[in-house]
Amino acid sequence: MVLYDTGLRREELATLRVEDVDLRGKWLAVIRKGGDRDLVPMGKVAAQVLDRYARVRARHPLQARPEFWLGANGPVTGSGIYQFVRDRAAQAARCSAVASASRRSARPSST
Repeated sequence: MVLYDTGLRREELATLRVEDVDLRGKWLAVIRKGGDRDLVPMGKVAAQVLDRYARVRARHPLQARPEFWLGANGPVTGSGIYQFVRDRAAQAARCSAVASASRRSARPSST
């Protein structure tokens, strides 16, 4: 949701630090590919998603780390974000296939 809403590259998202996220102002301080810092606005839904994550992150064993995104073993990398998105896309495709199959089997027969 955040990638879609902001247009960030996965590395830009992965390198966010806690202080880079302003949920009230709905913006992210991002380090761009060339090293420039940029303020990127985000929509209401993305801010809600990040707020929900921030509350879960507060209970993470590594919550004192400055990186915003934390995995089981430390900060999430751009590669980790790629894997997450890939896995969720595959999961959505499976759900869509199951839903389509169940709709087809629920149709009355035309014979």
